[in-house]
Amino acid sequence: MDVHEVLHCVAKWAASKPLVKRAYLFGSRARQDYRPDSDLDIAIELDPQTFQGSDESGGLATWMAETNGWAHELSALTGFQVQLEQFIDEIQTPTIARGLQESSLMAYDKTS
Repeated sequence: MDVHEVLHCVAKWAASKPLVKRAYLFGSRARQDYRPDSDLDIAIELDPQTFQGSDESGGLATWMAETNGWAHELSALTGFQVQLEQFIDEIQTPTIARGLQESSLMAYDKTS
């Protein structure tokens, strides 16, 4: 599966998840310098409007409840081992922000 097919799969998956505001492909597969055994790095930005009032942790509880299932779903769709990372912003998730700045492809944006 090439990067465009992966982006399409991730976009279609994300569109079916009300909690997902944005999804990014990043890392070696976004840079296209991956090895055959490389995993698929996906950063997810949650939509706080979907869990407002029900998650007092600012989204952490929602993320922890959903991430394993989401990773399995995305692995089944893409055929790759998936590493999911939560992206909040540059201050709260600086390592992910740096990874997105260095090499990322937007797969899905609910706001556009």
